[in-house]
Parts: sequence; C-alpha cells; structure tokens
Amino acid sequence: QILALDRNCSKEDVCIAYRKLSLSWHPSKNPQNILDSIHVFHELAEAYEVLSNPQLRTCFDKFGEFGLKEGIQVSNEEFEGGYSYAGNAYGIFEKFFGTQDPFSEDYKEDIEKVYSRVLSGVEVEPAELPEDLVLTLQCTLSELYNGCSKTVTYKRKVLLPDSKTLTEEETSKLVEVKQGYNSKTKLVFEGEGHESPYHPTSNLVVGITELADEQFRREGNNLVFRAELVLLDAVFSEPVKVTTLDKRVLTVSLDEVIGPNHKVVLEGEGMPSEGGSGNLVVEFNIKFPKYV
Repeated sequence: QILALDRNCSKEDVCIAYRKLSLSWHPSKNPQNILDSIHVFHELAEAYEVLSNPQLRTCFDKFGEFGLKEGIQVSNEEFEGGYSYAGNAYGIFEKFFGTQDPFSEDYKEDIEKVYSRVLSGVEVEPAELPEDLVLTLQCTLSELYNGCSKTVTYKRKVLLPDSKTLTEEETSKLVEVKQGYNSKTKLVFEGEGHESPYHPTSNLVVGITELADEQFRREGNNLVFRAELVLLDAVFSEPVKVTTLDKRVLTVSLDEVIGPNHKVVLEGEGMPSEGGSGNLVVEFNIKFPKYV
C-alpha cells in the first residue's frame, strides 16, 4: 500500500514507484516535516526491499506480512519467512540510485543504468528527460516597479496512478513578482513542470516580459521621463510635475533656461532593486510655436 501498487504489480512497477516516492519523501527534501518523512522513507525502503526480492515477494504473497516477518513452518524441516527490516533505508536508496544525494544529477542523466542494475537484467526503455515547462508572464512597468502577484494558467504532463501513463492537466500557479524584476528575470520552480515515469519531474520556468509604458522608459535600473514643455515655460524655467509609478507627484524645480538636450537627474527615484534604486532622468521636449 505504501507504494500504491496492486498485488499483480511487476518488478518494474515496484522500481518506478519506489524511485518516485523515495525521492519525494527523502528527509533531505523535507526539512519542515522531518519526522514524518523519515517514517515514510523507511516504510518505502522496507516495501521495496521485500517486493523487489523474488523469495521475499513470494513469501509475502503467500502468507502476508505476518507470515513474512514471523515465519511459517511449511513442513517438519522447512521454514519460510522470518524477514526483519534492518532499518537501512539510506543504504537501499544508495544501492538503487548509485548515490546518497537526492539532489544529485547522476540518476537523471543515466537512469537506464539504475534500472539495468535493480531489475536484474530486465531491459527498460527509458523515457527522454522531460523538458522544462517554460512560460511567459507579461508585466507592466508599474507592476515591476511596485511588485505584484499574478496567476499563470498552463497545461502540464502528469502521470496517472499506474505511474506509467501520461496525461495532460490544466493547473494554475500564483507567481510573486518582486520589485525590480526585468525582461531577463527567470523564475525557476523545481519539480513543478512535466512528470515522467523514469525521471524526476522537470522544472517550471517563468520568464518576465516587460510591456512598454506610455510615460516612462526603462534603461537598466534608471527610469526616463520625457516632459512636454511649451517654449514660454522653458524660457521662464517653470517647475515640472512628474507622477511616479507609485502615484507620488514630484516637483522638478528648474533654475535655468531649458534647452532641447537638457536633463535633470533625480537620484533614487528609478526602479527599485536589491542593490538600491536607480535614478529618474527627466528629459524635455520643447514645443516651439509655428509662428512667432
């Protein structure tokens, strides 16, 4: 039952189920639920040890768990059973995967060697590694400036209860977009992509796409705002008001006549980032009258 298999399961079924569940319940992957994961990890190892061993499997099928562990006298001189789990879950895991590390890439890249070793000559055609599931999340400049949460809906390949057959399901995920993300940002969610019967689940990769803004232009962590001025305001250096992406109103005071190439830099008013905010650069577009 711990491996979610029926009585007619094959040795290949046992291996597939143990591979998937032992990786999922490995204590190193469940630090927040360590006691439960250790308990289940040992149960999985015991079940795999019994069901993958022909003699133990036969005894279990004939006499059940009680007969397997307590032993059954089938004749005056013949005794079957008497199995005792040695508590070597980590050793069983290492023998199966060839490593004690549940995060290792070894078994992902060479999974056919795992099966050729544990199936005692039974050839298994390994499936190709599942590709990462890559999505694009469109965000406005305002959302990237202020941060937000957005839901993405997508389809992924998942295994049916037989741990062999794949089907497609639609699912959703809430993605936290932090301040300062840009079009180079890629968010990787391990093990949330496509499932596979012979390999660990691939990753979900969400890439950010930055939508153009009508008022601001982004240059790295700097923001560029282009102010429209009539000639008279430029000559008399009239103050300019800038409404920021978080709805604050900044007043830019001018102390000289404004020319076409004039720029004012407001430090720390650009895009937020881990290393500190960039600057806001105010450029000026002076509208000259058609007639003087």
